[in-house]
Amino acid sequence: WKKWKRAFLYYSDEQGLTDANKKKSQLLHFAGCDVQDIFDDLPHPCSNPKERDDEFQITIRKLDYHFRVAENIP
Repeated sequence: WKKWKRAFLYYSDEQGLTDANKKKSQLLHFAGCDVQDIFDDLPHPCSNPKERDDEFQITIRKLDYHFRVAENIP
C-alpha cells in the first residue's frame, strides 16, 4: 500500500489534480474493485472536529489504517 500510495501521489501531482473529490475518485478507480470494496466497508475515521479534512485526506486515512502493519509482540 505504501509504495502504491506514493506512486499515486506522484501521478496526481504530475496530472495537476487539486480537487479532493477527483483525487479520491481516481485513487479508488486505479486501486481497483478489491480496494473499493475494502474502502466501502471501513468506518469513517475519527478526526479532530477543528480540522477540515477533505474527501481525499479522509480516504487516505481510512486506507492507511486498514493497511497498517501490525507488530507481533509476544
